[in-house]
Amino acid sequence: MKRIWILWILPLYFFAGESKNQIQWLNAVYFPGLETKVVVSHEEKIPFLRGNGLLTKDNSLTWRLFGEISPVSVNGGAQVSISPLAVLVFTAGGKIGTGWTLLNFVGLALNPLTNTNHIQTPTPFGGVVAEGWISGAFQFDTGAIIPGDWSHVLVYAEQKLNYRMLSSADDETPWLYEADKGQNYNGWKYLTTTVLAYQMPLWLKNVGFLASTTSRITKKDVSPMKDKGWASDFTEWVFGPLAYMEFGQHGLTLLFQWYTEPQFESKDGHFTSWQYRETLIKPYRVALSYAYSF
Repeated sequence: MKRIWILWILPLYFFAGESKNQIQWLNAVYFPGLETKVVVSHEEKIPFLRGNGLLTKDNSLTWRLFGEISPVSVNGGAQVSISPLAVLVFTAGGKIGTGWTLLNFVGLALNPLTNTNHIQTPTPFGGVVAEGWISGAFQFDTGAIIPGDWSHVLVYAEQKLNYRMLSSADDETPWLYEADKGQNYNGWKYLTTTVLAYQMPLWLKNVGFLASTTSRITKKDVSPMKDKGWASDFTEWVFGPLAYMEFGQHGLTLLFQWYTEPQFESKDGHFTSWQYRETLIKPYRVALSYAYSF
């Protein structure tokens, strides 16, 4: 089980329109692995600095409260988005959570450098994972300037700064959350998300392509690829086609994704001792999200 990144949840909000309350069931089949999570949210959208022009007539402020639960974790958070122009969205948010162990799935663990046998140190409810983010996004719909039901080409490009920390880990101790790879450090990451899609007046509302990147800021230079280190400066790409289907208050988002993965001379011992060799593109996951809005 791996961590569900917000990047594949994003198309649902970008394409689905306004909703006051929403229940989402997120599922992913990895190569290998499975993942599932339920998200319950409430959001309110209010007019903000609206004008009479094309770029300002729909200006808004949206706040959102949400809770998440998976078989090995629980999270809760809030987010505020401001759209001062039709083509711009600025967002700030945060959440906190914790995890536990269920069967062979580990929700929260420390991964100190002394762990040389690939077995982390599970710490059920042994700390709080706190996360915060700020982002800016450009969005555009050609339907705003070209009339017609079939004239909607959607573009979305987001830049995000994300900070995440585990309260029980110091800055030199890696940790695991929600059954991920256990290579997290307290600190900052830089993420991007880009979507290009076509919108249709059908039950199959959107088809398109999504690409995202994730890079470390904190500890980026401690073990770089050029020095045959563990690739602390590696930028992960995740990309693939997407489709969004809408049936009244029900919505389905489907993604097929590939990703870039660093390869190492050997994976013996702790990940900080691995030596980078090359980068390969591999199948990543098939992701399905069902949402009920009311």
